[in-house]
Amino acid sequence: MEVVISELNSMDYTENGWAPGNNLGHSLVTFEQFGKIITNCRISYGMLWNTRWMEHAKQHEQIWYGLDEQNESLPSGMAVKLWGKFLRNTFIQAIDEGNLTVYACKDTHGLTVYVLNKYPTETSREIVLDNVPLTVNDTYTYGGTSPDDLYPVLEKLESHKESTLILKPYSVTVLM
Repeated sequence: MEVVISELNSMDYTENGWAPGNNLGHSLVTFEQFGKIITNCRISYGMLWNTRWMEHAKQHEQIWYGLDEQNESLPSGMAVKLWGKFLRNTFIQAIDEGNLTVYACKDTHGLTVYVLNKYPTETSREIVLDNVPLTVNDTYTYGGTSPDDLYPVLEKLESHKESTLILKPYSVTVLM
């Protein structure tokens, strides 16, 4: 039997719940949901709901827009793009420490480590993987000014060779 997660997004349907803004906070929740799907061998795949919805004028107000009118990633779509852009074939480790989640994957071309920081402040962490040397050539970070930021950015950082990272608040850092 194949298990598929369809119509996936980070909508909060509770009464007086989290507003459905297409922002960094929702993007990080969706990123983590996809991380849990990708690392679960019982789930074949997940599908983001949705790339586009009804009114483009509301693309920042509602999480139902993964892409804008020019097919550029909005925050909801960025959650998927981060996985697609840097993902390797084999997951070797996933660590969940509550407000900090680390995913590591590799293939014959190298290693990718994703670090999701859900802390509201800058956080310093040493990244240590079981029996795998961490050699970093490229570092990217995806984040913004707050969870409500409608325009978070993915940026390549200066070369980072140490295993201790300074993680921006509410961010995903990718090491390759």
